[in-house]
Amino acid sequence: ITGWTYGEKAVSPTAKAIFGNVIFTYSDSEKGAYTDAVPTDAGTWYVKAAVAGTDNYTALEATKEFTISQAANGWTEDLAMTGWTYGEKAVSPTAKAIFGDVIFTYSDSEKGVYTDTVPIDAGTWYVKAAVTGTDNYAGVETTRAFTITPKNIDNNSQIVIPYIKSDKDVENLVIKDGDKELKRGTDYDVNKKQDGSKVTVTITFKGNYTGTVTRTYTVENKKPSDNTDTQKASDTTKNDKNSAVQTGDTTTTGLWAMLMALSAGTAALLKSRKRKKETEE
Repeated sequence: ITGWTYGEKAVSPTAKAIFGNVIFTYSDSEKGAYTDAVPTDAGTWYVKAAVAGTDNYTALEATKEFTISQAANGWTEDLAMTGWTYGEKAVSPTAKAIFGDVIFTYSDSEKGVYTDTVPIDAGTWYVKAAVTGTDNYAGVETTRAFTITPKNIDNNSQIVIPYIKSDKDVENLVIKDGDKELKRGTDYDVNKKQDGSKVTVTITFKGNYTGTVTRTYTVENKKPSDNTDTQKASDTTKNDKNSAVQTGDTTTTGLWAMLMALSAGTAALLKSRKRKKETEE
């Protein structure tokens, strides 16, 4: 007997005795129990050729070792995978191997860690089709890249962008994709630019979404006359304060009054003495 490879057709043993019919049996151990079941699994096996004795001839038997080899594995159907758009139902990969069940796993990096979690976010992903090896056949695996495309907001009725008519509307902006509220900074960015009374708001989608939306509105500018009136009122207040300080400063005026009174008193005293002297003469 010669061995064969797992999955191939079994090789039949041959033997002939001088007398009697040869019966072939098999075992996984040379000294073990033999049966007529032909082995199929890879490994080392034993075949026994035996002739039962009779009154005319003696019994006869012989054993021989043989091997069923592990089979190489491969693909009968190559791994196939197409991408989809964010929010759509995921596409299932397909692949078939010569031996074993194919397991599909996913990763965001070709050489990264693979799990059975199907990705949902937009980006480039990798799917691995793998069969775990056994004693009977070798393992096999292959990978393929695929893309989940961002959802385009153009002509998409699921994405609702409210009216924007004021700065407050920009601050309180809420954008929804169906029932899901999108996150500013993650799903989109908002840029506001003012030119005179015109305000332009640009919403740029990113991450799982793509596209740009522009909204405009007007705001009231402050009138120049308002600023002028305010300045005039301020200047008037300053002048009033300065006037109040000057009017209330009576120190110098009082000093001059005292000097004038003292001068007048001195003159009167001198005049009185002169008159008295003239009378005595």
